[in-house]
Amino acid sequence: MPPFPSERLTCSDGIDLDWEFPVGNGAFYKACEIDTEDHKLPERPYEADAYVDLVQHIRHLDADTILSVAVPARKEDRELAFTKETVEKMDPCLDEWNLMTYDAMNRRDQKALHHAGSAVIKDVVEYYQFGDVVDKKKM
Repeated sequence: MPPFPSERLTCSDGIDLDWEFPVGNGAFYKACEIDTEDHKLPERPYEADAYVDLVQHIRHLDADTILSVAVPARKEDRELAFTKETVEKMDPCLDEWNLMTYDAMNRRDQKALHHAGSAVIKDVVEYYQFGDVVDKKKM
């Protein structure tokens, strides 16, 4: 199988996937001010498997391309797609996990929070590690 043409097409040495957000509301959040009990944003559970498949397929096509994912920090977004099972399947294919700590809170939240404080960062790192599934050096 020919190598994935990332370097040839983009003059880069890697790919960073930034899907906002698998399983969750995606761009739909722009149409809704807040996700509340009486107004639930749509969930698409099949997207978690699709994201794993995409990561594994890219890695299969080119083992030398640096491959990373940008993943949500907001608890409600990360818990939809990035379960321990999903992270375990993706991690062997990835060189880096980019934790989007700046999105730990957003306009859908009903109270102001610190979106990138040390407690938030510690919580997000611990969440994605699932004990010892992901090495801190990849984050």
